[in-house]
Amino acid sequence: MSASGFKNPTDGSPCYVIHNAFNEEHCKKFIETHSESVVDATHVKGDEVIKRKKGGPRDSSVTFFDDLNLHNYLDGFCRVANDMAGWRYDITGRELFQFTKYNKGDHYNWHMDGHACHHARRNFTFQKPKNLREIGSPHLVGTVRKISMSVILNDNYEGGEFQTKQIDGTECNEDTVKANAGDVIIFPSYLTHRVKPVTKGTRYSIVVWWAGPPLK
Repeated sequence: MSASGFKNPTDGSPCYVIHNAFNEEHCKKFIETHSESVVDATHVKGDEVIKRKKGGPRDSSVTFFDDLNLHNYLDGFCRVANDMAGWRYDITGRELFQFTKYNKGDHYNWHMDGHACHHARRNFTFQKPKNLREIGSPHLVGTVRKISMSVILNDNYEGGEFQTKQIDGTECNEDTVKANAGDVIIFPSYLTHRVKPVTKGTRYSIVVWWAGPPLK
């Protein structure tokens, strides 16, 4: 799938970026509140849950939380990006917020957050979801991930670049998204992307996925 032909005028990436969405005080508050409660992140590939390990597809730590005020604030940005970028997806809900911490050497290799077709439609489970086709939240039953959002909480680190990749015919285009602390990166969840290894310092972000019925 292509990201509807949208290109960011600043960096040429298929991501819509909201600059200065959060001030320094807000960013620091999120970091102080959540950075000590993180656990090892996992990566889901098909029906396999891959645990964190050096050299694996995902090496970082996360914690999940909910925040109604944050939801109301970011919902507006989701609506703006969805319209302005020309995606105009039917959005009906969202997942929990994920606070993510990348220490020196941590990374997340090329991946997609989810497929938007009917094969990725989620079914309810009372158990812990084993893959991206299962969900424990009743309001997300029958939905797929459609729009992903990453709130950049700091920029006093090196490495850790957010990059996207798209195939255009026989050409593979890789773009580095230019974003600073307080910026929000918004993109279709089926877009291939990665976070390069952090080479100095610690990278913090908040990630959330907005959902809706499968694309036809």
